[in-house]
Amino acid sequence: VVDEEGGEQVVRRCRTLTDEATAVYGRAFDPSRLCKVCSTFKERRGQMSKLMEGVWRRLNEFEDAELLECHKTSYDNLRTMFDSQLKVFLSGSASSMKRSLVKALLGFDTHDCPFSDQVTVWYRGSNAAGASGFVALVHFRQDLTNEERSDPSLHSEVRKHLETHGPSFPYRTNNATELRQLLGHDCREEYLDSSWEDVMSNTLAVVDSLEVFLGESKSLDADLEIIDGPSVKDVDIVSTALKKKADCIMFVVHVDDNFDWWPVQQALQYLDANSVFVVCVSTGTHDSEVFHEARTKAMQLGVIPSHLHCLPGVMGGRVFPAKILSQLEASLADYLEMHSTSRTLELSRQASRLVEGLRRQVGHMMALLEVPGDQVRNLKAAWSPKLLKLHDKHRKTLAGVRLEYDRQKQEIQEQAQKHFRQLSDRIPEITARSDLSRGVGLTGAFSAKTLTRYSQQVEDALREAMEVDTTRWTVMVLLPAVDKAMCAVEQVLGDHASAQVSEVDSFLLTVWQTTESLRGSAQSREITKRHSGISAGMSVSTRIVSYLGAANGCRALPAALGGHLLAAYAFVFVGALGGVLNTWFAFKSVGQETENHIKQFIGKELSEALRQRAPETSASIAATAMQPCMDAIENYSTSFDLELKQLTASIIKAAELLPEGQEAVNRRHEQCIEFAKALERVSETLSTQQFDYIERRNAR
Repeated sequence: VVDEEGGEQVVRRCRTLTDEATAVYGRAFDPSRLCKVCSTFKERRGQMSKLMEGVWRRLNEFEDAELLECHKTSYDNLRTMFDSQLKVFLSGSASSMKRSLVKALLGFDTHDCPFSDQVTVWYRGSNAAGASGFVALVHFRQDLTNEERSDPSLHSEVRKHLETHGPSFPYRTNNATELRQLLGHDCREEYLDSSWEDVMSNTLAVVDSLEVFLGESKSLDADLEIIDGPSVKDVDIVSTALKKKADCIMFVVHVDDNFDWWPVQQALQYLDANSVFVVCVSTGTHDSEVFHEARTKAMQLGVIPSHLHCLPGVMGGRVFPAKILSQLEASLADYLEMHSTSRTLELSRQASRLVEGLRRQVGHMMALLEVPGDQVRNLKAAWSPKLLKLHDKHRKTLAGVRLEYDRQKQEIQEQAQKHFRQLSDRIPEITARSDLSRGVGLTGAFSAKTLTRYSQQVEDALREAMEVDTTRWTVMVLLPAVDKAMCAVEQVLGDHASAQVSEVDSFLLTVWQTTESLRGSAQSREITKRHSGISAGMSVSTRIVSYLGAANGCRALPAALGGHLLAAYAFVFVGALGGVLNTWFAFKSVGQETENHIKQFIGKELSEALRQRAPETSASIAATAMQPCMDAIENYSTSFDLELKQLTASIIKAAELLPEGQEAVNRRHEQCIEFAKALERVSETLSTQQFDYIERRNAR
């Protein structure tokens, strides 16, 4: 508190003062429209979940264990998607503005959980919050060493938990005061200047993130999840946002400070540009130079103009126009509304695939039940051994596909490792040539402050040069190599899959041709058309596509990930080296204080670090680039196995019904008809919904 004479007095933190300070800005961020968007998304997911629960209940009543097992994985994946809420990830400068924005989004005073600048805090709404309205799970780093676990300076409860349960199990508490004490904050007297930025706790150092469940929060109750990330100076922000599967990321940038734009650039490379928001805050006016520089920098990086917002004077306690805040509220809500519609559409399409698969397989059973008894026995005798043999052949030949995958992935890894080793050899030369635009002091007379500034400038120049080199290599070498590797894997998998599916289709056509006279020639011709002419080209065969679980086979990777995403994985190698730069303060202890000596030292140290990390990083890039291929192989293997198993069981069950008489066959046939009609109604409902979602998305 500042009195009339300018004297300052530190007072105890309280909500009243917080609310009065917020009122100075004019008004707080209003999350009401955002809550409405989330509530609508929640309602749509609930309707679809209820619809598919009905399908699954009917499937259980259908009493076909093989059919149930065949689609269990798909249904479980759908349920996970139904439970997936919209997530907003916040990061940026360590400042009160970011905390105020989190508080406004929550509609809840973060006074009870004010440690966002040190760890990632995942705010969730749930009944798990209990009567206290607060439950926190402390998640620990998974790479803790034995020394870190047994560190005597850790809080006794944390050390006991790690010794008993290890870091894989989170620590649970429903007391905010206990949580702050646990993490190293002395909150006996909670003053305004008791910031988490100043806490240096060994306990805090072993924590990866906090998962906080809060009760009575309108935003969280509307199924919005807010992830309050640490400041950009502390961790790899974008990596954390990806792990949390954030739908959008918002950077709160204090432009008066020296902000590192590197995480913003990474976000634009990793994520959809539409999902990246930048909010610039300052003590200056809207037309100040710092705002102009920040806007220019953000636009150069590729931030969409409508997602770039400037709040002038907010850090100085001055009122800013409400219109500016309204624009921020509208742009965030507009994006999440469109994004939620796209997610709902994808959910509906996934549900349709499951329903269509069930309809097809129920149709198989109906066709078998319409075949005369003696022909069913002949089919069982002729085709059961063939299907079992096909099953064994399928497993053996997939080994060749996996071998080709491993060979292609190894080639990608070797190319990446070669690039990074060559880059490490050039680092000393690049560092020595770096021409810094701003001086920091007299050569050979560095103070600790100027030494830090100079080292930072060398880092920026070096990183920029490495970015250019890595980008060129990614576009000219990595992406073509990945495309070629995927073509090779695709060809082997496509040839194998086409042959296997053709054999299955020959069985299906045999059944339908047998029942042609019973079911009518028109329907038979339609079915024959759907299940004949399987091409070796994977993009043509819809049956193979359904097995692979991809829109256009495994070659959808370049379209799905894009050059920027693959480039970003290469950039991780560069960005992760920031920790090495923190050790450069050893310059003074070794007496290397001239500019040239510092450059030489940095070049040598960084070159060695690059060389050591090249194998690990190359393996990560290769695995990431080729992962969709492996997913396609595994999905095909599992799906085809289950379909063969279900077809075999259908023949056996149809044959087993024959001794029970025609009445039992007719009863089962009637069950198939009823289930098929129910599936058809669900399919029509989903199709209508998809048409509506497409219209909504196009209108936006």
